[in-house]
Amino acid sequence: MPQLGGLDRGRSKHRPRNDLKLFGGSYPFIQTGDVKAADPFVTSAAAHYNEYGLSQSKLWPKGTLCITIAANIAETAILAIEACFPDNVVGFLPDEERTSAAYVEFFLRTARAELERFAPAIAQKNINLDTLAGVRVPLAPLPEQHEIVRRIDATFSIFNRVAAEERSAAALLDRLDQAILAKAFRGELVPQDPNDEPASVLLDRIRADRAADGKPATRRRRLPRMSAGASR
Repeated sequence: MPQLGGLDRGRSKHRPRNDLKLFGGSYPFIQTGDVKAADPFVTSAAAHYNEYGLSQSKLWPKGTLCITIAANIAETAILAIEACFPDNVVGFLPDEERTSAAYVEFFLRTARAELERFAPAIAQKNINLDTLAGVRVPLAPLPEQHEIVRRIDATFSIFNRVAAEERSAAALLDRLDQAILAKAFRGELVPQDPNDEPASVLLDRIRADRAADGKPATRRRRLPRMSAGASR
C-alpha cells in the first residue's frame, strides 16, 4: 500500500482524548464508530475540534481513505469532508495516477477477515501500521479499476433500492390486511349478487344468535318440603 500512496496513522496527542477543552470548534473529528457507520462516505461528524484540538491533531483532506486498526478491525470509509481522527484510524491518500481510494476501499472489504486474523487476542483487538503496509493490492490498469468501481457501485445501488422497497412493502402489510378485511365485509372483493343478504345484516343475526345461546337456563321452581304427617 505505501507504493500506491501515503499511509499514516491519525493523530490525537492530548490525553484524555475526550477533554472538553479540545472541542467546540468547526473541525470535524471522527472515530472508529463513525468509520464503521459510513456507507462508504463520511459526510458529517458528531464532534468538532476547536483550534486547540486541531493543534494536537491533523486535518485530513477529502478523498482520504480511513481504515480502522483497533476495536473495529479494517472497517473502511472515504472522507467526503476534511476531518481529524485519532491514531486508531489510519489514513491512506492514493496516488491518483496509480489507483483510487474507492478501488482500494472495495479491495479492503474483501480482505477484512484476513486482516482481522492478524489482531492478537487481547482485551481490545488491534493491528498496526506495519500490518497495513504489508497488504498487497491486486492492481489492474487504471481504466479497468474505474470500471470495476463503476460496476460495483451500480450493483450496490440495485441492492439498496430492492432493500428499500422490501422495507416499504413490509411496513404496508398490516395496513393491507386490514384494508382487505374491510373490503371483504363490505362485499367489495368480488361482484355481488344483489339478492344476497348484506354482510352487516348477517353479522347482526350472528350476534343476536350468540346472545340468545348465551342466556342462562331457567331454574326450576322448588316445591316446598312437606312434613312427615302431611297427606300425599
